[in-house]
Amino acid sequence: MPGRKGGSRLRSGVVELLQHGDLAMTENELSRFIVDCAIEVHRTLGGPGLLESVYEEALAWELQQRGITIERQVDVLLTYKGQRLATPLRIDLLPK
Repeated sequence: MPGRKGGSRLRSGVVELLQHGDLAMTENELSRFIVDCAIEVHRTLGGPGLLESVYEEALAWELQQRGITIERQVDVLLTYKGQRLATPLRIDLLPK
């Protein structure tokens, strides 16, 4: 898909990280797992109404309790048509 190359590389990198981590999951399995955790956070805290940082911390905790190692607030450098952008993409939670 045109314009989606960067996202594809990022997605491939996430899948690669997972294959070398403690848990080997497909992209679909990981997505289902994360959605289940997010639903648990929503059921427990309710929503909307709290700050995003609260939901992020709760989701990070839920994922870690279920065995997923994550990094929070990860900067990813972006390139647009060969030009490195000054502002990185900040990923809230990056599973490993």
